[in-house]
Amino acid sequence: MRRGWGAGIEGKGEDRVEELEKSRQMLTNELEQEKTLVKQLESDLFTLHNTMPRSRADGADADELLDVTQECSTVEMLARELNVMDQEATKNVKSNLGNNVLSIMTAQRDRLRGADADELLDVTQECSTVEMLARELNVMDQEATKNGADADELLDVTQECSTVEMLARELNVMDQEATKNVKSNLGNNVLSIMTAQRDRLRVRVEELELELSAQKQQNALLQSELDNAHQDNVKMYGKIKFLQSYQNKKLQPESINSNAAEAEVRYENEYEKHMDPFRKFNIQERQRKYAQLRPHDKAILGLVYT
Repeated sequence: MRRGWGAGIEGKGEDRVEELEKSRQMLTNELEQEKTLVKQLESDLFTLHNTMPRSRADGADADELLDVTQECSTVEMLARELNVMDQEATKNVKSNLGNNVLSIMTAQRDRLRGADADELLDVTQECSTVEMLARELNVMDQEATKNGADADELLDVTQECSTVEMLARELNVMDQEATKNVKSNLGNNVLSIMTAQRDRLRVRVEELELELSAQKQQNALLQSELDNAHQDNVKMYGKIKFLQSYQNKKLQPESINSNAAEAEVRYENEYEKHMDPFRKFNIQERQRKYAQLRPHDKAILGLVYT
């Protein structure tokens, strides 16, 4: 029976893990498709820079830059969804395992209590039978004494009474031993069930922790790829601005839609921050001064800013 419910629990956990693996594989395939699309767009943009006329280069570059930005945001959204699905699956598996363990332990306890009650009922019936025999022998002893029975008969009756008392004591001892054995068996069975469930839960938690660490590593890789793509977009915008300054031309207002204008303004601000020498110098000075601080000063500074 233990193997049956254990296999059922493990089967449910394995089904859930297989569903997670399938969803993760689907998201990984979508991520690979997005990566190939980004690479294709980058190659198209490079060929467009090499082959397009200089008079119409700016509008096409802005559109391609907007597409790359949208693809990067899609990849980031997929990474967040994968992390949320992993956390929900971990919580569901742990709650299902805890409920199954509680129901199994409750059923085992009820079964053992029923067996203990049956044994106590049998012992009680035997004790009542012995007491009834003792009362009958006592009555017979009194009648024999009244009727002037012989000494041999009185001796036999006395021996029978002592035998009955000895049987009563033995039955009492057997009752106590049976109660102790039932209680010890109940404790051993519950302890073995809890130990087995604890070991299985510990193994399952370790497996889920490994899967979670793998997911975190994958999310870190995706985040690094997003950061690299963002830096490449800023560099690409710098090249576009260089081409615009070289040609001494600007984009016509009617040739750019609102989304492209917003993307251009955002990358323009980031490019200007990136090219600001005073901001770079300020960041370098802060990092240098922070590195010169002592450990307890760093800890106090972290507490102040948190």
